[in-house]
Amino acid sequence: MLQKIRDMLMQVLPICPVMLDLAAPTIYTEVPATSRLWAEEVFGPVLVSATFADNAQAIALANDSKYALAASIVSADEHAALEMARHIRAGHIWVNEQQIVVPEAGWGGFKQSGIGRELGTDGLSAYQKSKHVLLPS
Repeated sequence: MLQKIRDMLMQVLPICPVMLDLAAPTIYTEVPATSRLWAEEVFGPVLVSATFADNAQAIALANDSKYALAASIVSADEHAALEMARHIRAGHIWVNEQQIVVPEAGWGGFKQSGIGRELGTDGLSAYQKSKHVLLPS
C-alpha cells in the first residue's frame, strides 16, 4: 500500500496532448527507485527521472537495473559527464546530445538489453562466419 501511495505522489508532467492513438510524451519526476516505472524498460515518449546527491549516486542509480540499452547524461561539466559515462554500464551513452543513432556505430545494450548488435561492424559480424583450418606443425 505504501508503494502505491509513493507512486501516486510522483509528479507527472505531460509535454503535449495525445497525438493520434499514441500516448502523449510524458516526464515522470522524482520517481523512487522502488517504483516499477524506474525498474522497467519503458519504451515510448516517456522520461523517468529522479534527483541525486552527487555523481556517484547518479551512477549507482543508473547501474541499478537489469536493463542497460542506453543512457543520457546532461551536464554543464563535460569532463565530469565523460567520467560518469565511463562508469555507467549501457550499450550507448549520449552526453549533452540528442539521441542520435548513427549507422557506423554498433547498437545494442548490456545485461538483459544485450542480446545481439545492430549497425556498424558489430552488426555486420552477425552475418559473417569464421572458419579455422589447422595444419600440423
